[in-house]
Formats: sequence, structure tokens, C-alpha cells
Amino acid sequence: MVDARTRCRVELALLAFFTPLYIAFGPRGMLIHMALAGLLLGYILADARYTRAFVWVAPGGSVRERWRGSLVTLIPLTLTTLVAFVALGVTQGAQLDPIAITSRLLVYMAWALVQQTLFQFYLLGRLLRAAPGLPPAVLIALSGLSYGLVHLPDLQLTVLTCIAGVIWTADYYRHRLLLTVAASHALLGTAYYAFIGIY
Repeated sequence: MVDARTRCRVELALLAFFTPLYIAFGPRGMLIHMALAGLLLGYILADARYTRAFVWVAPGGSVRERWRGSLVTLIPLTLTTLVAFVALGVTQGAQLDPIAITSRLLVYMAWALVQQTLFQFYLLGRLLRAAPGLPPAVLIALSGLSYGLVHLPDLQLTVLTCIAGVIWTADYYRHRLLLTVAASHALLGTAYYAFIGIY
């Protein structure tokens, strides 16, 4: 059986080869992105037991402490950014439609969970396992920036998601909770497309 470090390195090498090709030459469109993400998610879920057993080290602290720590970090950052998005959008004429925004938020939460599973649970875990000699901060930054770069060629969105990706990845590394990160992502993604991305 191949050891976990070698397996992680092979998987990362394949990702490093195929991802730029997909970004540069792959078909565009949300449905295509979602279909590809669904295929990757299927593989990750099928392999989740292996990932928990051989890739990630068990998180420190109780579940309650980890929830509290994650919420203390993410709530102020999320709310501050959310208010800024809404204020900017409203000053530029965006309409506040609570029903549409709520329905988008529910859909976005599911999509955010998929993305957090791909980039935090899967990618960060494999980076940490494949390169144990590198400082975790470097690998957190690499995983977070990778999340942002898949939003190319939209430069504004790429910059914002690179910043958010690093913050969310650092929070996941520290607290190991997908739900809090996904909730932050869903709120900000919904607000961005409702108030900023339309311009």
C-alpha cells in the first residue's frame, strides 16, 4: 500500500497539472463548474474515511471550544464585509429583495459547503501531509490563494476571494469546522452577487 505522503503528493501533482489547463482552456459556465465540483466531491466523500484517518491529525480542543473560536474569528469579519457590500450596492442603486436574497443564500450555502470541502478539507489536508517540512502558514496561504485563483478571469472577484480564501483556510486549519467557514462564504457570496457583482 502506498504511504499517505506519497499518495498526497501524487494527487497534488495531478491537480497542479490539470487545474491550470482547465482554467486556461476549459469550458466556462456555472453548470460546468458545478458538475466538475460534484465529481471531485464524490471522490472526496468516497475517500473521506481515509482522509480523516491518514491525512488530518485529530483537532485539538473540544467541539464547543472550536465552534466558539471559529465564530469569534469569522462573525466580525463576515459582518463587516457584508455591511460594506450592502452599503456599496445600495449607494449604486442595487435593490434590496429579501425573498430573492434568502433563496439565493440557501442555494449558496450548499455550494459553499462543496467548495469548502474541496479547498479546506481536501486540498489543505493534502498539502500539509505532502509537505510536512513547510510552515503551515505557507500551505494555508497556498490553499487559500488557490481558491481565489479559480475565479479568474474576473480580477475583482479573484482578489476578494484570494483574501477570503486565506482567512477561511486559516480558520479551518485552526478550528476544523466546515460549517462556519461555509456560512461566512455563503453570506458574503450572496451579498457580493446581489450588491457588487452586478456592476
